[in-house]
Amino acid sequence: MPIGNIRLYGEDTLQSPSLIDIYSLRHLLSGCAGYIISTKYLGLTSSKGFIIYNILHLIHEFKDWYYTYITESHKKPPKSWEPRSYINSISDLFFGVIGYLLMEKYYNKLSKIGILNVHVYMIIYIYISILITFRDPNPESPSG
Repeated sequence: MPIGNIRLYGEDTLQSPSLIDIYSLRHLLSGCAGYIISTKYLGLTSSKGFIIYNILHLIHEFKDWYYTYITESHKKPPKSWEPRSYINSISDLFFGVIGYLLMEKYYNKLSKIGILNVHVYMIIYIYISILITFRDPNPESPSG
């Protein structure tokens, strides 16, 4: 159900921004990984880890905003980068926060019942990131 030209789900474009797209899962998982790395590996408190994770995530989203709206690289984007709407960048930050908070709440419970093996989780996260990163940005174009 679109609100104006903003869609709830779909491919994010400057002309038709989307709140949720294929990258939303990656941002959710990055929040989960941010909690694990900051608290379990770096030994930070949950609140310090939350702040550091969100600063790093904000820098990542700022890069998208800079390339899209300042350098206007959407007019001739590099092959490995797609312009992102500011609506989607805000949504991505939200998904990262949700991932962090979900992992903070459920990490111990998931670990106790054996569902969460940190190393398996990280491998899955990296695998999904690789699949998303190396997907063909223009599937209608002929290959070769």
